Amino acid sequence: MCGEFMLTTIAQRLQSQSETRQGSKLQQPRNFSSDSEHDVEILPPPSEPAPDMQTIYTLTEKNSEFGFNLYRKIANLFEDNVFFSPISVSTTLAIVSLGAKRATRDDILQGLNIKDMVDTDNQYLLHTLFHWLQCNITRNTEFLITQGSSLFVQNDIDLKPTFIDNLSNFYDADIIPVNFQEAANTKDIINRYVRNRTNGKINKLLDTVDREMKLMFTNYILFQGKWIAPFDPNATTMGTFYVNAYTRIKVPMMFKAGTFFTAHDQTHSCIILKIPYRGSASMLVLISKDGQYLHLEDELTEELIAKWLKTLKPKRIELYFPKFKLDKSYNLERKLRQMGMIMPFTNAANFSGISSYQLKISKVIHKATIDVDERGTEAAAVTGVSAVPYSLPPVIKVLRVLAHH
Repeated sequence: MCGEFMLTTIAQRLQSQSETRQGSKLQQPRNFSSDSEHDVEILPPPSEPAPDMQTIYTLTEKNSEFGFNLYRKIANLFEDNVFFSPISVSTTLAIVSLGAKRATRDDILQGLNIKDMVDTDNQYLLHTLFHWLQCNITRNTEFLITQGSSLFVQNDIDLKPTFIDNLSNFYDADIIPVNFQEAANTKDIINRYVRNRTNGKINKLLDTVDREMKLMFTNYILFQGKWIAPFDPNATTMGTFYVNAYTRIKVPMMFKAGTFFTAHDQTHSCIILKIPYRGSASMLVLISKDGQYLHLEDELTEELIAKWLKTLKPKRIELYFPKFKLDKSYNLERKLRQMGMIMPFTNAANFSGISSYQLKISKVIHKATIDVDERGTEAAAVTGVSAVPYSLPPVIKVLRVLAHH
């Protein structure tokens, strides 16, 4: 069986100089969210039995819902385009949860929308599923998806042996000793790692390094897909792109007449368009007919996307689509707290499964880029989660009272 890896796109109307062409016109994208469905052919982690199909579907659905929830938190703060990789964010936090205990672990899993998937008989089931997910989304031979993880660790910290083993077995993560006291050098090491792993798509993750940091978890993902039917570069002309309700700019507009799978949702007043890549991958484009994008974004769910996919039918259209590049950067700490992930950021955090240090999460940074042209799409994202030590407040016990009269 196979599903589809999706890049989901929210789209706006376009007023283009090229609109004199005849036929149905599907026009300008606005907001971008990312991966929704995945190839579901089972490839289990080494020495692990294959998870059952229903559990696999459940994880992908819940990761999609996490993505939509986080998307809304980000979109509420920004009027312009939004682009990020939910699978990169969730994988990084899943890795962090390997060393979290009790309420700290519960909060992370609650924020990721996967707490109810915890198996009391198999505490590592979730990590087995994440391992499976990474193996399968990176094995398609017709488009490129690479994903990997790393832990940059202060060189004088002793990591728990079990944590090291699990980090390797489930996530195949690189463990890289650094000295955060040498902030400039460590920043260069981390940024160079990110730059190399994303083929230069993301030049740097960090602008500065906190000398108090003890750990930095990272996860990167790189996507390169070619359209099944490329656009003709000679047909690309300048058109008007609406950045938001108040700003419009001129951008190169690609054009293609052909048969695409589309659907019309009367309830949500939008058109759905699927643009296929080679292999089991597609870009899903949503075009609001009345320009009410905030309402449409609020309604997005995994169930709604699945419903739309079932209603798609082939139709011959004339498609105008922007040739564009987006670079986005987000600090996610506040948004994750709003999603229930509170304890990991406080002095009550319990990461005793990682080391003997009392640690809490200090920063969650996410950077993403996407480049769409006549040939296809290249996208990359990286997530960084840093941890710093904290000290418990001193305890003062009054053991004896002396009274003088």
